[in-house]
Amino acid sequence: MNFIINNNIMINKRYIWIIYILIILLFSLVHSEIVLSKEKCKKKNRIIECSEDVCTENTYVYYNYEGYYCRNSKTLILIEEDGYYIDSSITNNGKQTHLIKRRTEIDGEIIFESVFGRNGYYINSGSDHEDYALILCYAKNGCITGYVSNFGYYIPGDGIGIIFCSENMQCKLEKEVSNYYINAGYQRKKYPLIYCRNGRCSGSTQVDGYYLMHTYSNLLKCYNKQCDIILANPGYYLNAENKKYNIMCIRFNANVSCGRRLANVGNYISGAINVLLNCMSEYCQEDELHDGIYRASTTYDLVPNGSQRDSKNTKTMFNLISCQNNFCKELNTTEINDIPICSYSNQICFIKQSHIKEENIKNYLSPGEYCTNENHSKLYLATDIISLKEESNTFHLPFKENCISASKEYNDNYFFISNKIYKIDNGKIANINKIGFYFINTSINKLVESDNIDDYNNDNINIFYCNGKYCYSWEKPEVITYFTNNSNRIFKYNPHYNDISFAYDHDLKCTYNDDNSCIISENMIEKETENQEIELCVTSNGELVLLLPPKDTSNHFLPPHLPYQDLRETQSINETSRTSSTETTTTTKIRRNNILSYLNNKGNFTVECIKAKNEDEPIYGLTNHLYQLELKSAKIISNNGHYIINKKTNKAIEYDDFKAVNQFLKIYKCTKGQCEPIFQPSSEYFYYDSISQLMVKYHNNNSTWELLTNSGYVYASITPNYVSIFKYYSLPNHANINSIQKKENIIH
Repeated sequence: MNFIINNNIMINKRYIWIIYILIILLFSLVHSEIVLSKEKCKKKNRIIECSEDVCTENTYVYYNYEGYYCRNSKTLILIEEDGYYIDSSITNNGKQTHLIKRRTEIDGEIIFESVFGRNGYYINSGSDHEDYALILCYAKNGCITGYVSNFGYYIPGDGIGIIFCSENMQCKLEKEVSNYYINAGYQRKKYPLIYCRNGRCSGSTQVDGYYLMHTYSNLLKCYNKQCDIILANPGYYLNAENKKYNIMCIRFNANVSCGRRLANVGNYISGAINVLLNCMSEYCQEDELHDGIYRASTTYDLVPNGSQRDSKNTKTMFNLISCQNNFCKELNTTEINDIPICSYSNQICFIKQSHIKEENIKNYLSPGEYCTNENHSKLYLATDIISLKEESNTFHLPFKENCISASKEYNDNYFFISNKIYKIDNGKIANINKIGFYFINTSINKLVESDNIDDYNNDNINIFYCNGKYCYSWEKPEVITYFTNNSNRIFKYNPHYNDISFAYDHDLKCTYNDDNSCIISENMIEKETENQEIELCVTSNGELVLLLPPKDTSNHFLPPHLPYQDLRETQSINETSRTSSTETTTTTKIRRNNILSYLNNKGNFTVECIKAKNEDEPIYGLTNHLYQLELKSAKIISNNGHYIINKKTNKAIEYDDFKAVNQFLKIYKCTKGQCEPIFQPSSEYFYYDSISQLMVKYHNNNSTWELLTNSGYVYASITPNYVSIFKYYSLPNHANINSIQKKENIIH
């Protein structure tokens, strides 16, 4: 039999039966409140005693509009404390989905409800609340305890207020809440923050920046999906919630208080370290802090002398922010008045004569200096000499461009002027001197950041190096050199071909620790190939780190120490070293790739490594090659000679190293770019150190080193496998070499 509905839908009787059966099955999976027999159960005061099993011990049930605790399978006790309890009398497919809520009205009336457990947390009032302070309800498992609550904030199931759990796992509901909290709940991966407004709270996704908290002296700092609570400093912060606003923190007596305010056009001095808050456009952003001059967001009124303050006579002037050595300040009126005023037209500037009133004000500007317009809203960078307009004549007018107006037009450009790299933008002239290498196409003044190596070998590319104070054109070295650019990519320069290439297909990213260990991420290792020699990794700030061969695999290529042979007064010597000459090639092959093999085989992502600590203090280390390692470059030692290093610092030896009671030195010998340690130096002659130009001698009897400080004749080895007598000159008061000359006819 069929039924016709609306002339379009036909329902077969068989389908009606299927729907009916499904409904029956659904209700069979959902069990409601328990049913007690009046004959077998008797209630007296707050206790129900039964002659048969009616519940599960230590659970809670909802019966006859009341909540009960099941003390044992036959005894029910009325719940006496307000709060939430898991209702075991209602289940859905084996999951407990409801809670018993007990509350006391203002008039003292006690009300019980069986409520559906919405996704979220509830403070557990059950018998296990001392162990498990919270009840967690979510679709997958229903409502459960057994969830160990950590210190932090949780979203309640009803979204009203916020649950705070202290370090001793005491939890309470806070209803007077506002702003942002770090989410400690199970939803924290999807919603790392909790946002509360008008007492209602919900999960919030995280955007990089800062968030106001319920305590106005603290802020939430979120970057790369990680949020932390920080103590606010006076200044401005990037408001992640709405970047048309910023967060202003000011000091009241001993306390700092923060609030939200609409941003004005300009730059703000940030309370965060090494950043400036840039609000020159519609939305604010954080800029990396560089030395320079910036248009401030604040203004002041200038009233001409003798004039009354009114809208006709008053001029709005912009303040300026000056940053030097990571410290920024707004200039005062005197400092602003010392800044030259320029006229500008089509990249040609003149200093205005009307501004030159004081003798201490310059009447010209050199390349790299700056001036402003009348109200300081525009900044101009001198690319050539800027002079007084009145001093210029038809024969000396600078028809050649001599300045740039700091505007958005140039925000992608880098200008090298007078040993400095300048980055300009609207309201900004910044001096880039951060330590590192910069590839700049000087024909278009653009920084090269490309995955195509041909772009770095362009004829218009100049490589500049900045040492933290000034920059200069990099003189290409005569040895193979590795270095990183501003994007933390590792490059290799080969002087034989005058060629720059990427060092590796995929650079190893690593985290360097002060104990000379490096952590390398697992996904970076998986990208590498077995055919590559991996000797260097790069940190997040572009510093090069030398990876050392693992100690537990070093025995694979370290032969036993050979007895030392003293070949006095001969021209061929053979100190005990890592390998014999016949083993050098084999050693290099075995040593190659053992870093990656070790990491892959051991499942361990921590290796021994070394890194330079300061820009002007290079260190030395041996892997497949002996490297001179600076912060952002590493040169392969290719000159023949001996290289003596302090074991503790990995630096070249110094005069003071020999004043110490315990001397920790190691010596390498290098021939045609192949270097290896000398484990048992000779006691018969001095070694000449190619780095420090010191003469040192090892004494086997007491394991000490002697520094030669007197001038005269010395029996020494200048290069590996060669020993003779030389004439030696020592400079006064220290042990540097003045010159070395071979003494003829000494060796017979």
